[in-house]
Amino acid sequence: MIRVLIAEDEPLFRDGLRRILESDEEIHVCGLAANGREAYALCMDEKPDVVLMDMRMPKGNGDIVAKRIKEAMSETKVVILTVFDDRVSVAAAHSSGIDGFLVKGVGDKEIINAVKGVFHGVSVVSAKVYDMIKSNIYGVKLPNNMTPKEIKILALLGKGKSNGAIAETLYCSKGSIRNDMTRLLAKFGFEDRFELGMYAIRNGLDEWDEGDELDEES
Repeated sequence: MIRVLIAEDEPLFRDGLRRILESDEEIHVCGLAANGREAYALCMDEKPDVVLMDMRMPKGNGDIVAKRIKEAMSETKVVILTVFDDRVSVAAAHSSGIDGFLVKGVGDKEIINAVKGVFHGVSVVSAKVYDMIKSNIYGVKLPNNMTPKEIKILALLGKGKSNGAIAETLYCSKGSIRNDMTRLLAKFGFEDRFELGMYAIRNGLDEWDEGDELDEES
């Protein structure tokens, strides 16, 4: 039996996912979470085999929570299910170490097959997302050790945001952003934040919807 935890803030969609998954006799839904913090806590308690998680949630977006879950329980598989398929969202999720990425609107069978696939060690992505990853996220070349937060900071730099504005958008302190900026400069080998911002613009990362905020303790 594959034990699955669902993390989704929309009650109707969350319940729909539960019904879809439990229609398969090999799957048991062991927990339902309405936000990122709850998802992490339930994972620690229930130790699910697979987590099916929305990308944008209150109290912790899916990419950040996925990274924390994978760090705490490396054997647990995480599949992101989201309406967001822009390059920053895909890159952020990919850097979290997720095992699957599905775009909402896929069929019931594809969701069930994705859960079974990652449980058996197969990485699963929607066809629409596969080409992005294959081409290194729309051709954007990022260091392999980029974190989801750093990717979003890079995108906001491309929009010309100050450290204070970035901190406000990502719900963290200015000091945290300054530290992240230092690490970003080192990873790219750039001398200043202007170069980071220009890199983001050249690669189209500035097109990211900054409403997809982070809710990360910093």
